[in-house]
Amino acid sequence: MAFDIDQARRLLRNGGILCGDDLELESEQIDPSELSAAVRTNQDFVLSASNGRYYHPGVTAAVGELIGKVLVRDGFWAVRIFKDRHSQLELDLASTTVPSHILKFAKKHEGQAPGYDLYSQGAHYFAVSRTVPATVVDELLGRHEMPPLTFRADTLQQVTEKLQASTKKASPEPDETFNEMLEPRIVDVHRGFNIVRFKRTVYGLRQSIGDVDVTFGEDSLLRRYSHRDVVVGTAVDAVKARIDNLETTEEILRAITDLRSEVGAELNAVKARIDNLETSEEMQGLIGGLRSEVGSELMKIGAELAHHQHETDALSMNLREQCAEFQRQSQQTALEHEDVRLKINQLSEDVNVVTNQRLSRVESDVAKIYQSRIWRTLVRVGRLLNTVLGTNSNAGR
Repeated sequence: MAFDIDQARRLLRNGGILCGDDLELESEQIDPSELSAAVRTNQDFVLSASNGRYYHPGVTAAVGELIGKVLVRDGFWAVRIFKDRHSQLELDLASTTVPSHILKFAKKHEGQAPGYDLYSQGAHYFAVSRTVPATVVDELLGRHEMPPLTFRADTLQQVTEKLQASTKKASPEPDETFNEMLEPRIVDVHRGFNIVRFKRTVYGLRQSIGDVDVTFGEDSLLRRYSHRDVVVGTAVDAVKARIDNLETTEEILRAITDLRSEVGAELNAVKARIDNLETSEEMQGLIGGLRSEVGSELMKIGAELAHHQHETDALSMNLREQCAEFQRQSQQTALEHEDVRLKINQLSEDVNVVTNQRLSRVESDVAKIYQSRIWRTLVRVGRLLNTVLGTNSNAGR
């Protein structure tokens, strides 16, 4: 919870409002040692021995330590946060309005019926017994009705008709019967209540409160006694139905309280068992057995690792030998390649020499051939010239 508050403060702008829920009691309302013990044992929701109310120790401790005094309404809390200080909120509820998208889901009181309050929420109407504590009413306005505690319908008329149908199991006695009841008289006993009839009124009086003088009237009795001890109606069956509602509610609340106590006791027992388990003989035996099993498994794993290591070493040696053989063959091949290369170079040189020699001979022969042919041609040209010159000379003579 402290971490959540720190992170929320980091996101707020200066002067922003930090709020939360589950603050049923502030730290100053609880004994410090009790709060410290509840936080230390990591309890989520417990009954305060010093205050008598249920609360969330983690929220109470975190808000009290990190913030201090805050505005609280029904467990919801808020405070204005500045960079260097906290400021109490002052809400002007008179000028506030509920947003329209939320207002349609808000609970609205629509009136009363004998022994019931009528409400509307969203598109539905509800009748809730007055024996239901106010803090529980909102939780009962759900999808399902719980007769005789709650009734649900789509219209106010329908929910009223349901109430009337549930209380019409018996009709009121005739007027003359009531006129005869000029003195209070116990006419029945139901679930620890005396059912008393006086004139036109029927009273359900819890036996544990002792003698009650009903002649004082309904208003006087209701001012003097709790609504849990005195139930007033006009018919015996209607009063019995309201007593059933009242007792069912009490049983539910007792069951919730007992369940919370049992859960708290179980959690404490589990915590104590966990704390003591480490030093108990049972835990020591478990630890010894676990150590033995772990040691045996480790030895098996070690043997398997040694076997695999041996196989790995053999495989590695084989690979190294194969690599050495490959390198030797590669070197031999390289030497053979070098010898071949040298022979090829020598052969190439020999071919070049022979080729050059033959080319020289061919060139020489060609030159001789050309020279002889040119000489013979010149001789023939000379002879031809002499012939031509001789012929011309004779003609001139």
